[in-house]
Amino acid sequence: MSDRFDYNDFKTNLLALPAAFGFAFLCKLLKFPDLILWYFFSIPTHEMGHSVVAWLGSRFAIPVGAFIPMAAVTITFPGRSIFLFCLFSGLLLWWIWVSFRDGLSYPLVLSSFLLFLLVRTTWWMPDKTWQMWMGYGGVGGEFVLGTFLVISFYYRLPEWMRWDFFRFPFLIVGSYSLTSAFYLWSQIRQGTQQMPLGTFLDGRGDAGGDMDRLQQHGWKVAELVDSYYRLGVICVGVVLLHYAYFLTKKKRRSLLAETRRSPTPMADSME
Repeated sequence: MSDRFDYNDFKTNLLALPAAFGFAFLCKLLKFPDLILWYFFSIPTHEMGHSVVAWLGSRFAIPVGAFIPMAAVTITFPGRSIFLFCLFSGLLLWWIWVSFRDGLSYPLVLSSFLLFLLVRTTWWMPDKTWQMWMGYGGVGGEFVLGTFLVISFYYRLPEWMRWDFFRFPFLIVGSYSLTSAFYLWSQIRQGTQQMPLGTFLDGRGDAGGDMDRLQQHGWKVAELVDSYYRLGVICVGVVLLHYAYFLTKKKRRSLLAETRRSPTPMADSME
């Protein structure tokens, strides 16, 4: 594989993550940049979170808000689709085969896990439970998909995807989405922010909002706050573990490469 943007560069792996999260946190402190990034990063990951839950349940879903953030809506069609199940199963099986063929462990594990979730959610999850996860998946998507984009920075994907380059802009998207969600729910837990009831377009009076629907499924306000906060803590922990592991791994490789390039003592004495 070519490396126009080297995966194994120690300085890149040392600085990229702190720089991305530092940028995200700085934007949270500045009103206008925060608003712009929230529209273009958080809303799309939120709506994609809803859509991923729908797709894993073999339901048709169109994440309109992922392409037109101001719309902030995902159109979902009820009822399982055998066509979608076969389509997604075929795509995931193809992805498993490609990953195995190319020796790419990360997409192999990820696609295998998604195939398991597809079968589990489509055939062994009651419709009412799926509807609950649809509501949970919006904010959940900001956390989980944000984390997924961040940790994917460290892994190789097929060369035709040019992930060696695109992992940088997606790192920024993921770090902001995760930072923004964790910042909000930390403040809600501390009582300095209100829970986002209602919908983006119609305000707090719309009972069709995610938090309103989750309460209809039996969630209490305190349970929702604790659940999302714990999810945020887990996601941050996963990111930090990846950072520490890959930084140590790249440092060892960098030292080994320098050792191989440097002349041996025997060679120095012969000159």
